[in-house]
Amino acid sequence: MTRVASVMTVLLLSLGACGRDVEPTGVVDSGTLVARTDLDGWAVPGTVFQAVGPSGTLTVVADADGGARATRLVPGLYSVHVVDTDADARFDGPPVLVEVRPDAADTVVVVGRFDPGRFSRVAVGNAVICALNDNGNPYCWGLGEAGELGTGSTGRTATPIRARAPEPLVDLAAGSLHMCGVGESGVGYCWGLNAGGRLGAGLSSTEAPFLALPTPVAGGLRFSRITAGTSFSCGIEAGSGRAWCWGSAFRGQLGNGERSGSSAVPVPVDTEARFAHLEIKDHWAGSQAVAGRTDDGRVFVWGASPDDGDSWLAYSGATPMEVPLPGPARVATAACAQLESQVFCWPDLTGNVPQEVLDVLQPTAQMGLRMYSTTALDDVFFQGGFHCRSVAGGYDCSNAWAFPLPLLTFAGETPMDVASFGLGGCAVTDAGNVWCWNGDFFQAVLRAGPGAG
Repeated sequence: MTRVASVMTVLLLSLGACGRDVEPTGVVDSGTLVARTDLDGWAVPGTVFQAVGPSGTLTVVADADGGARATRLVPGLYSVHVVDTDADARFDGPPVLVEVRPDAADTVVVVGRFDPGRFSRVAVGNAVICALNDNGNPYCWGLGEAGELGTGSTGRTATPIRARAPEPLVDLAAGSLHMCGVGESGVGYCWGLNAGGRLGAGLSSTEAPFLALPTPVAGGLRFSRITAGTSFSCGIEAGSGRAWCWGSAFRGQLGNGERSGSSAVPVPVDTEARFAHLEIKDHWAGSQAVAGRTDDGRVFVWGASPDDGDSWLAYSGATPMEVPLPGPARVATAACAQLESQVFCWPDLTGNVPQEVLDVLQPTAQMGLRMYSTTALDDVFFQGGFHCRSVAGGYDCSNAWAFPLPLLTFAGETPMDVASFGLGGCAVTDAGNVWCWNGDFFQAVLRAGPGAG
């Protein structure tokens, strides 16, 4: 059956009376049983319940509102349990015994829990981390005053709780104070702060300052990938590879030629290029520049770095500009691309360039394109914004361009997905665990997953 969203499972069984209908045999046949899941205040549609009692064995399914109803039951004692529900749900207790009576209502609560198990993707925002488990269900932890946890309410939590995505997700991205994902159906969902229309829901920040539940991106588009920046979001249209963006246009982030205003709905990026991947997060380019990589390794950049003057990226602007790389890029961020064994970057050295950049970049024949030679970097870290190479026992980032890190280790586990925000980041490993570190303390700490239980 279709999986349904939930965070920790509580089963409410309500008994109602529908009057007293006495059959010729004298058997009262008028009891009503209502089964409902309640997970932190929200119901779970599609849950299948089985009740066994005087009326035999009954199977009832929760409707769109989360309630499953069986009427005209022979009064008596019924044993009720969940037959099928969300893939993450666990019920440790025995079936619940309920007495169905024709003349009174009763309520029984059965408590369950959600076990996310292994994780496969991670996204790191300003104050919230979200991760997808192997079932495609999102779990978030951190601050949630702008609804970034996706639970339908505001607040904060130090442990992962289930976001209320309407369907399993296949992609996940984090902005500064908002999150976005792509459902199995291709529908884009965003939640959190809506300033500048960055959620793409077709609502202004006046109409909806924030949305605490994953909300469909307006326009009916279907996406294959999605990414998010400080005040905007972008996605790749499934099938066509066309890029669409929404939110603030102040630094040309939408790629449609505008440098002011915003859009609360997706607008097409002004380019004929068709993309396989979009990336926003980059430590020196910030979160207001986008890199788009095509299937054949071409790289296009638009937007700007978040300084007070013009962008110091040589290839950026209000519409996409192609970076003249000497070969196809395996991975790319908004400031650098990794080819087979070399890394090319495009900071404009006349701008406000960090000293770390000046120390390592060597000019090439291409104006605005510079190279630093290195052994091959780990693609997963590179895509996550960190320039790291695999070494015995861990990942050496200490001599990488842009910022120093000590050796990162993950108890022998191999990172499969990496995400960053500022100097901090998280990695999902082949064990399904989420390890995180921050800019003040670079020791990776196990935060979620089967090893954290």
